Amino acid sequence: MMLCRRSTSLELLQRRCIQCAVALAGILVTAVAAAQTTVLDDFSDVQRWELIRSDGVQAEVTPAVSPRGKCLRLDYDFTRGAGFCALRLPMQLDLPANYRFTVGVRGDGLANNLEFKLVDPTGDNVWWVNRRAFEPTGDWQVLRQRARHFVFAWGPSGGAPLKRIGSIEFAVAANAGGKGTFWFDELTFEELPEPQVPTQPPTIEVSSNLDASDANTWRVKSDGHVGWRSVADNAQSFTLDFGVVRELGGLKLQWADDRYPTSYEVQLSNDKQVWDTVAAVLGATGGTRYVQLPDAEGRFLRVVTDATNQSSGVTLEALEVLDVSFGSSGNAMYTRIAQDAPRGHYPRYFLREQPEWTIVGVAQDAREALVDTDGAVEFDECSARLEPFLLIDGKLVTWADVETRQSLECGYLPIPTVTWQAGDVALDITAVAHGKPGDTRLRLRYRLRAKEDREVRNVSLLLAVRPFQVLPPWQDLNLIGGVTRVKNLELDARGGRIDDTWSLQLDTPASAYGATTHAGGECVRCHHTRRRRDRRVPRERCPAGEGVCHQRGRPGERVLAFRLSADNRRAARRRCRRMPA
Repeated sequence: MMLCRRSTSLELLQRRCIQCAVALAGILVTAVAAAQTTVLDDFSDVQRWELIRSDGVQAEVTPAVSPRGKCLRLDYDFTRGAGFCALRLPMQLDLPANYRFTVGVRGDGLANNLEFKLVDPTGDNVWWVNRRAFEPTGDWQVLRQRARHFVFAWGPSGGAPLKRIGSIEFAVAANAGGKGTFWFDELTFEELPEPQVPTQPPTIEVSSNLDASDANTWRVKSDGHVGWRSVADNAQSFTLDFGVVRELGGLKLQWADDRYPTSYEVQLSNDKQVWDTVAAVLGATGGTRYVQLPDAEGRFLRVVTDATNQSSGVTLEALEVLDVSFGSSGNAMYTRIAQDAPRGHYPRYFLREQPEWTIVGVAQDAREALVDTDGAVEFDECSARLEPFLLIDGKLVTWADVETRQSLECGYLPIPTVTWQAGDVALDITAVAHGKPGDTRLRLRYRLRAKEDREVRNVSLLLAVRPFQVLPPWQDLNLIGGVTRVKNLELDARGGRIDDTWSLQLDTPASAYGATTHAGGECVRCHHTRRRRDRRVPRERCPAGEGVCHQRGRPGERVLAFRLSADNRRAARRRCRRMPA
C-alpha cells in the first residue's frame, strides 16, 4: 500500500512538473511572439526627433495626444510652393531578410509626398517608400512598410542590400504645396518570416451546393476552374485554404452572366476564426471581375455575398489568385486587366506601347489639354480622358481596328486633328482651345463621315469618359501618368459633370448615355451589350468611374465643349495632386 501511495504521489508530482513546464513554455512562446513586434518610438518625447527643412519651408514639431496616448505633431508651410521638411530619429537596427515598419498617421492639408526613409549608418545611402501625392485624412490610419516596399533612393552604394540602418526619417515634400499638419503615433518594427508560396492549388469550401450529390469542399483545378453553383439565396460564401500564410494582390473572379453577386466582401484570416474585411464590392455585375487587394496576406480567403441579382444565387465558374504586383498600384492593376481584354479596349500604354501626344491650350494659360495619336483627349493635367469608339454594323471599333493619321489646321496652326479610317467610315477628331488665360474652353469636334451608299443608321459614335490620362505611367517625374480617379460622374443627354470640377456640353443631344464603376464593368462593353447602366456614379461607389455617351444618327459634326474657368482650374489642380497611381 505504501509503495502504491508513493508511486501515486510521484506520478502526481511528475504531472505537476509537466504542467509547470508547459505553462512556462507557453509564457516563453508568448514572450517570443511579443518580442517580434518592437515599439521603436511611442513619440512621448518629441525631442528625440531632429527637424530638418529646406529654404522657403516653415515647420514646427510639438507634442500632441492620440487615442493611444502621446504623439508627435508636425506643422509645415511651403511658403514658396516647393521644398521639404523631415523628421530624423537616430536608430541603430539590424535588418532581417523580411520585416515590416508600421506607424499611425493622420493629417490635414493638400496632397503632398509623404516619404518613409531608412538611412544606413554612414548617412550616405537612403532607401525609401515614397507615397506621392499622399492625401491626408482626419482619421487615424496605420501605414505599413514591408521590406519589398523599400526601393533604393540615392547613395554611393548603388543599391547594395541594406543590412543595417543608422536612422529613420519621415519627410513631407511639396507636391500640391500649401500648409498643413501631420500627426505621427507609435512607430513599430516587426521581423517577418519569409513569404511562403503554396505548392498546390487551394481547396475551396462553399456554403451550399445546388447539386446535392457534389461535395461542399474540393480543390480548385490548376487552370482555376471552380464550377460552383449555390442555392438560390443572397447570403452565400466560399472559402479558400492556401495551406500556408501567403501574400496576394487581388482576385480574378469569373461569375456567370445570369447568376452573380451584386455586392460582396472579401475577408482574410490566418486561423479561420478571426476575419478581416479587406475589400467591399458594391454595384457588381456578372462576367469577369477583378478585385484589388493591396498588401493582403493570410492563409484563408473568404468571399461573402450580401445580395445577388434576382436573389437567384451565384455561379462561380473560375477564379485566379493574383500576385502582389497586381495590388501595388492602379497602373499595375489595369496593365493586367488590359492584357486579358481585347486589344483596343484600354489605352495602348497598358500594353507597353509608347503613345505620342500634343498639347492644346491658350497662350500664357497654365491649363493645357493633351491629345494623343489615337484621338483620346486629357482635358487637363491628371484629369480623366475622353476616348472615342465606333459602332459599325453592331461591331465595336477601337483605336486598334482603324488606321489613324494626324494633321494640323491649314498644315501649321496649333489645332490638331486625328482621323480614324475604318473601311468606308471615317472619324475626324479636332481639338481647339479658346478664351482668356485663366478662363478658357476646350472644344472638341467629332465629324463622322461615310460613303453615300452606306446604311448610316448602322454607324454610331461612342464617347467614353474613362479614368486614364493620356500621359503614360512611366511619365512620373513630377506627377504619375496612367490611372487617375473619377470620383463623381453625372451624365445626361446634353453632357454632364465630372468630379464637380469639369462640365461637358454637347451641341447635339446624345441618344443614350450611362455610367458605371470598376465593379460594374467596362463602360463601353456594358453599353455595347445594352446592359442597364446608371446615369450617375456617386462618390461612395466610384473608385474608378466611367461613363459613355452614345451618338446615333446621320454622319455629321458632333461638338463637345468643356468650360474651364479659373475657379475650376484651381480646384482641379488640388485634385490632381491627390491622384495616387
